[in-house]
Amino acid sequence: MLEKYSRRLSKNAKSLIDKGYFIVDVEKKSRLTSIKKSFIKYLRQEQNIDITLENLPKLHKDLPVEKVNDVRVGFYQFINNASTEFTLEYLELARNAMFDIVGTELASNKMVNFSIQLPGDEFSVLPIHTDIFSGESPFQINLWVPLMDVYETNSMFIFTPEFSHEVCSNIRHYEEKGIDNLLEDYPNELKFLELSYGQALIFTPTCLHGNVVNRTEH
Repeated sequence: MLEKYSRRLSKNAKSLIDKGYFIVDVEKKSRLTSIKKSFIKYLRQEQNIDITLENLPKLHKDLPVEKVNDVRVGFYQFINNASTEFTLEYLELARNAMFDIVGTELASNKMVNFSIQLPGDEFSVLPIHTDIFSGESPFQINLWVPLMDVYETNSMFIFTPEFSHEVCSNIRHYEEKGIDNLLEDYPNELKFLELSYGQALIFTPTCLHGNVVNRTEH
């Protein structure tokens, strides 16, 4: 029965099951550009940082590491308060892709999160976790849309569904060994995701994921 059903799944749905994620082109590039312009506007008006859309990957030249969290929280409030419809506008970036895998009757978080990962910033690292650890639903999906090209350590990593299940099923054992050691001990079980600007990532919160110190120049 399940085998018959799985043959009817879309390519993206199969990828979500097999790899824990899939990558698509955003459905409204103009909306993504608008979000990026809002960030540039915030940096100029609220932080006195004169930067262009093209130079955003070099933000670390003008933004000290010690101010990253203030900027992150400030823009989070700025963009979410700019419009009562912002969450819906954000979800429109991958609306059809989400409908394809979870249907059309959806609920979402009220606010859209925002993160910054400057080169060499050791304070913005998101340790290995699944969102289930913090009480999120295992039946939800996550939409992550970068404002620039991301690759290697300036992106996020994700562990395979099988390995994530193994760790979560034996969490005490792996906690004793040190959860953070999973990166070095099981490098073949994870992947640093590469997305170009204009692409979106949809992934399951049940897979272990996170980031490390950004060792790139962007």
